[in-house]
Amino acid sequence: GKWEGPRLVKPAQWPAPLRAARPPANDQPEVEGPMKVEEPEAVEGFKSGLTAPPTPAPFAPRGTLGLLDAPTLICRAFESRLTGRVDIAGADAERTLWFEEGRLVAAASTSLVERIEDLALRAGLVTGPQHHALRMSEERLARRLALVMVELGYIRPNEMYPLVCKHVQEIAFSVFLDDESAYVYSEEPPPSEERVVLPLHPYALATEGIRRKYSSERLYARLGGPATLLRARGQGFELDYLGLGARERRLGSMVDGLRTLEEILFESGVEELAALKVLYALVAVGAVEIAVLGQAARAKSPEEAARLDLSRVADKYNQALSGDYFQILGLRRDATGYEVREAYERLSRELSAERFIAIADPSVHARLQEIGRALAEAADVLSDDAVRAQYARSLTE
Repeated sequence: GKWEGPRLVKPAQWPAPLRAARPPANDQPEVEGPMKVEEPEAVEGFKSGLTAPPTPAPFAPRGTLGLLDAPTLICRAFESRLTGRVDIAGADAERTLWFEEGRLVAAASTSLVERIEDLALRAGLVTGPQHHALRMSEERLARRLALVMVELGYIRPNEMYPLVCKHVQEIAFSVFLDDESAYVYSEEPPPSEERVVLPLHPYALATEGIRRKYSSERLYARLGGPATLLRARGQGFELDYLGLGARERRLGSMVDGLRTLEEILFESGVEELAALKVLYALVAVGAVEIAVLGQAARAKSPEEAARLDLSRVADKYNQALSGDYFQILGLRRDATGYEVREAYERLSRELSAERFIAIADPSVHARLQEIGRALAEAADVLSDDAVRAQYARSLTE
């Protein structure tokens, strides 16, 4: 039925730590009847009227995320107007996604870091002591616990709905990291006390999860190599549901069955990783299909990847010892101040000690420290336009 707003949990029903944390009664505003939280407007087309891909594939009741990954699962659930629960037994936690007529409406996780009070703490909505009191609660239903936060004065009433929505989405996005676990569907309906209408369309939810969680390696594994040919599955698919920007939407118009993946990437004007994410989102929602799968490059082993990175560290270290400031930053001598800042920020990220934390060799970390000092010195000298011009002239004298 229609959600008529949350029901109040009476103070007598609160766990002891929460009752103790409750402000004095004379500080509490008088509330008559259930607290009213304005229900969000239903997204247009919730039950009908959405343009779906032609002949959507049926939803398999059980399988693995290696064959049906999270974004495709969410899209298939929507196309099948699925109602029920999908249980995913992940290596780090067990998660459940509940669907109603194809839309994700609730989620649960056994991971402690995915509890709603932890999300509220990370978002700065509750304090450390408040978080501790909520952790002691036996209440595990996220929406009810969010209501307790409101009643205790921990969060404002208008912060409850966004918090619950984000909690459901964060659990779903955690599934996007998983390419191995098994899932099982059952017809158990979503619990009414946990149901929430998310503001994101399922296709936009799938696209956002790909943006957040998919690396270039995973995307190439799904899309194939540069020679892959993509083609549209039908006419009239509405890209608005994916939440794409103008430049991202142009990628969809470039999928014509004639351009290879390489040609689309080079002609789109969109950064490679961002373009791959959009293209795979189009595949996941069923707007695009892989006509010819190009051979992906052989994945490098961790040892091969480490050797490549260490060779680059050694080369940059030699530049730090004997190169000029332009060489250290990898710039031409007519570089601008903007290019100096961009090069410094990029190289600082690529050669950060945190990226090599798994390498035990102390000489590598000593080299990284020296490289960091050289990068900072080069950026400091070359950031000033007059000093940079004078330094460039001195190199030619």
